[in-house]
Amino acid sequence: MFKLKNASPIFRILVITILTIGAFWLVDSFNINFSEGKTAGLISGVEVGKNLFQIENWFRIKTACTDSDGGLDYYTPGNTIQFYRLFTDSNKEKSITYSDKCESEKNLIEYYCQGDRVREENYVCPEGCESGRCKKQAQNTCQAQGGSICSEYEVCQGQILSSADTNRCCKGTCELPKSFDWRNRHGENWNTEVRSQGSVPSCSQFGPVAAIEAGINLYFNQQLNIDLSEQVLNSCNNTLYATDFGSGPAGGCFNVNNPGDVICKAKFVGIPDENCYPYIDHYDPEATFVCNNLCSDYQNRMWKVADFGQLLPQAFMRKNGDTLNQELISEEKLKKTIMKYGPVAAGYLPWGHVISIVGWEYDSDNKINWLIKNSWGEQYGEWGYGEINNPNLDDLVVGYVKFPIIPPANSNYQVQCVDKDNDGFCNWGISEIKPPTCPSYCKNEKDWDDSDPNVGALGHQAMTRGPISPPANLRVTKVDVSFIPWLSSITWSWDSVPGAIRYEIYGGHTCSDSNSYGATLPPLTTTTMSGFNKGDVFYIKVKACNRTGCSDFSNCVEGVVR
Repeated sequence: MFKLKNASPIFRILVITILTIGAFWLVDSFNINFSEGKTAGLISGVEVGKNLFQIENWFRIKTACTDSDGGLDYYTPGNTIQFYRLFTDSNKEKSITYSDKCESEKNLIEYYCQGDRVREENYVCPEGCESGRCKKQAQNTCQAQGGSICSEYEVCQGQILSSADTNRCCKGTCELPKSFDWRNRHGENWNTEVRSQGSVPSCSQFGPVAAIEAGINLYFNQQLNIDLSEQVLNSCNNTLYATDFGSGPAGGCFNVNNPGDVICKAKFVGIPDENCYPYIDHYDPEATFVCNNLCSDYQNRMWKVADFGQLLPQAFMRKNGDTLNQELISEEKLKKTIMKYGPVAAGYLPWGHVISIVGWEYDSDNKINWLIKNSWGEQYGEWGYGEINNPNLDDLVVGYVKFPIIPPANSNYQVQCVDKDNDGFCNWGISEIKPPTCPSYCKNEKDWDDSDPNVGALGHQAMTRGPISPPANLRVTKVDVSFIPWLSSITWSWDSVPGAIRYEIYGGHTCSDSNSYGATLPPLTTTTMSGFNKGDVFYIKVKACNRTGCSDFSNCVEGVVR
């Protein structure tokens, strides 16, 4: 019997070569194709029929791989193609296509390329599998619904949509509100008490100080109602606040227009509280403008602002404007500034007077009225507030506060973050950035109106002011009885009314009496009557008022001193 091992080396090499070529011929003749034989997830074998052998990767040469969906893309069906050649016919390229497919309702077989090889991944689709891809989650983004994302300072003229990417989605137009008033924002009045400058021409201090005081409330988002000293700005202007052509303590304020210069001085020097330098409400040449009554610890009582800004007519713009924080005034810029930075200080040239602008509204002729806080006491206008009707903007010189507020040394004020209407949207004041003091449940977008649980991060456009509802739940909340004649008192309270700018009090010894007993301003919703004796009975009723008018009377409530 002939044995190969007895053959010559040359003959043995010839036989092995013939057998190898024959084997490859058999593979090619049987039309062997690559199939799903796997080694560690690699598509690597070829199938020649049931129970037949596999020919592994070493039978292939010059392999390549392409994937129509670009790789691991579970949401796009794709075809992955494996290209290969066999030793028996290296000039003939062959291929096999693997299509992404659903193995079950949830499981996707995703094919992809890794180098020149096909790989597969079994992926669980969160929303289910269909047609060789994962189902996409329903698209409810603002853009997909045809909406626009409004800014923090805009309201929606149209439908407010629920979307996955924002709580400020408007199907309509995003606009600045037709009316805005810091006397009634989030159901509160953020301005400090109206004051009187008396007979002294110091409006140029009262206007900007009013803006700074409101800014303190708004920045810390609480009614701190700090009373700053106007007198120190009068008496110490040439010493403590000297600009000295750019080299004095407030040198950075050189060439800044009034009223912005006062806010600038609050940046570089600061303003102490009223008790540090009390106001002199009458002209006294030896006291009004002489710095001789400043408290000794004034440096530890200074309130400062981070920066200031100016909105100016063209005639007031300075050449070195970059250092003076100045912009050309426009109606839109003034509105946005009031909303973003709080009440502003404004010099109104026709009056030769400086006031604080706290908001705006439009009259029946669609002309704008700027709402102002004056410094002529509560007897002026509506309890110290008034309006400038449709002014020429070339007549307004505006200065405003930029945040943060820097309180006196050793103080410990924090920005409050609250959800007073319990709707999950919180209010953290004038700051744009959500502070760490917010509860964990607060959403990322600020509440547009924290006094109304039906309003989230975006408000609706109110075209006009409508009628206002009367106060609800009027009740007696306190009775102080004194055995000294005429020293007993009764306190009534009622629920806050959205949109109210004042509450008018009426009363008498019967419910039919409607004698006027003054008014209170929001956020105050109480009134106290005194001058009673034990056993006295008194009745009151209340109206809520906005810029349109006043509501009907509330219910009449009896108060008895006993």
